[in-house]
Amino acid sequence: MNVFKLDIIIAGIYDKDLNLSGIPLYKQAYGDPEVSYKIYINVITASVKSSAFALQIWNYILGNDQIFHFLKPLKRTDTGEQWKRIQLLVLMVISMKRLEKADLIRLVTKTMVPKLFKEASPLCRMYIEWMIAYTVYTYPESKDEIFVQFEKDIKKQAPLTLTAFERISVLIARQLTDKNKTEFIEKFAATVLIPSATSNRALNRHFSVSLICSIQNVIEKKELVLSEELTTTMKSIYQIAANADGFGQYRSGDALLWDISKDFTLVGLNGGVLLKISDREIDAVREKEWLQFVTDEQKQLLNVPIGEDDESSWVHTKRIDEVKVETFYPNGYQESIGSSLLQTKSGAWSTVIEVDSNTRAAASIKRSPLIVVASLVDKAPNLGGICRLSDVLGAGWLTLNDLSVKDSIEFKSVAVTADRWMPMIEVKIEEITEFMRMKKKEGYSLIGLEQTDNSVELNSDLKFPEKSLILLGKEKEGIPGDLLAELDQCVIIKQVGVIRSMNIQTATAVIVHAYSSQHC
Repeated sequence: MNVFKLDIIIAGIYDKDLNLSGIPLYKQAYGDPEVSYKIYINVITASVKSSAFALQIWNYILGNDQIFHFLKPLKRTDTGEQWKRIQLLVLMVISMKRLEKADLIRLVTKTMVPKLFKEASPLCRMYIEWMIAYTVYTYPESKDEIFVQFEKDIKKQAPLTLTAFERISVLIARQLTDKNKTEFIEKFAATVLIPSATSNRALNRHFSVSLICSIQNVIEKKELVLSEELTTTMKSIYQIAANADGFGQYRSGDALLWDISKDFTLVGLNGGVLLKISDREIDAVREKEWLQFVTDEQKQLLNVPIGEDDESSWVHTKRIDEVKVETFYPNGYQESIGSSLLQTKSGAWSTVIEVDSNTRAAASIKRSPLIVVASLVDKAPNLGGICRLSDVLGAGWLTLNDLSVKDSIEFKSVAVTADRWMPMIEVKIEEITEFMRMKKKEGYSLIGLEQTDNSVELNSDLKFPEKSLILLGKEKEGIPGDLLAELDQCVIIKQVGVIRSMNIQTATAVIVHAYSSQHC
């Protein structure tokens, strides 16, 4: 629990059971709560009538990166910085409708689209996609200039770009009517969506098929009429997906959608939409808080309605067996239920979980919080073996310096099919320190598998914390000194033979098995 929330929680308990004064205890001590200031800033922004003032808001944010670090974050994976970027993005979205046409198209085309490709946080990307979808829908003449920036990466089937483009396209299509909607979806489906449904990248394929299924549902309701060829093709894809094991258990593309018009409310912008597309705790401002601090006079000046809480659509209020949301991040990161809030917000490290056949069996695996950091290991056969044993022993995550190694014959020949099920995160060697520090803040104990003067012998007396991160060294040199300095302790495997070292696969098997025997 965050310490700064304790005052509010304790005051709330006091007010509920003991307070007879009628004045909330927190207000007596501190005045209005912190959320009120966030509300006041939103109200001021939402009351802007002048396009010049709206442009000033955007220029001030974009022109003061040394203060806000909006375009170039100091730490792409820092939760605090991400929260700050979200607050700025909310103000930008609120004010974008007041921008002149030329200013909006220029800012979105030249600044926000490039920002989308570099943004590590999926939560922040949601707001940028909102801006792009709104601009293209409102000013169709901007489509070619904006969409051309996606073409190169779409041809490469780059997951971040492809899924963002597909989502933006469907968000736009939702706003169109009749003939325009039909023409838009037919071109989009024929050139991007259906080809991507056959991609050799499982994440792209899964995401595209999910969107096709959602469109097929609209077609079956007679709310959309496409050409006979497209209708037949999409129906066939839908039927193949529907006959697969686990159909409906996992959702991706269709679960990451919202309505750029209906959700354009202060409640929706300040967490309401994020609660629809994420199963994590979100720093949302609820409807009752808006009603508490916004006066009737202020409501009359708003360009953006307050809106309502739509709890029925919030992911975390639904049963887990009803819907599981797979959120995609740069290069195909797929968020799994049970990961930390910080991981959900950062998305800086990419993981691939190939979900093709036997999805139900893979989903039923109970993994431990253990993280095996193998980013220093560079031999593909060793990495394949480590992947296999990490999966067998139920480790939660495995990090690699380069995820592309999993596609090599040497890796696959040892991993067998473990690479399809083991969650793998790309953490470059130069990022290991930052990654470990982030995990340290999340409560992880940092343990190195290394021979040092202070190493602890691995035996029955050694107890592993449940949240353990085990750092493996290089095959010959071991763990570099700068990384040793970050560790809480090092563990050594007792050896009595002539040869004083083990193969890295064998050593990893020993220590991971020791951990799993205690926690799995």
